[in-house]
Amino acid sequence: MSRPQVVRDLSLAAHWLRSMEPYCTERTAEDETSPHSWCSRMFRSTTQGGYSTAVSRHPDRVLARKRSVEVEVQFASRATAIQAREGLVHARPTDAVLSSADGGQWVVPHEHFAEKYRAVPPTPEGVDGRYVSLPYSVMAVPMSGEFEVLLADGISLLRGQPGDWLVDYGDGSFGIVSEEIFRKTYDLVG
Repeated sequence: MSRPQVVRDLSLAAHWLRSMEPYCTERTAEDETSPHSWCSRMFRSTTQGGYSTAVSRHPDRVLARKRSVEVEVQFASRATAIQAREGLVHARPTDAVLSSADGGQWVVPHEHFAEKYRAVPPTPEGVDGRYVSLPYSVMAVPMSGEFEVLLADGISLLRGQPGDWLVDYGDGSFGIVSEEIFRKTYDLVG
């Protein structure tokens, strides 16, 4: 093989490897007397369907299926924000704000809610009340270090801790699920 071909192939391989890695960003420590830079593992949600290559090709990735779990749902009547364990999450009017039995809260965008939840009678569809999650498949990676997820709204930034799961919902969106909640709400399927 000629040298230009090898260089081109290595260049393509390097480009492919960079596309698999979360990007690094410069940060300043909260203690301004000791500034430092570190590589932040950032995952960005999109509006494009399908699983991301960062998760689908990750060597520790698993396939999991959401269990049927009942939650309380309130549809936002105006723009609002909720404080989730992982960070401040913004909700648009008609987005669903879900609450679990243990007090955890999260937002499901209106455009994804109907494919993931059904009303529990006597609650009519699209009205505040009890809903049950439908079984759907996700890809997930147990994370060994700190990481961040930027939600599709472009402003909600979640922060994950070592031991949390990075969940790829297959619709362009990512989430962070603690190890404890992941074990309670997902079944590993592969």
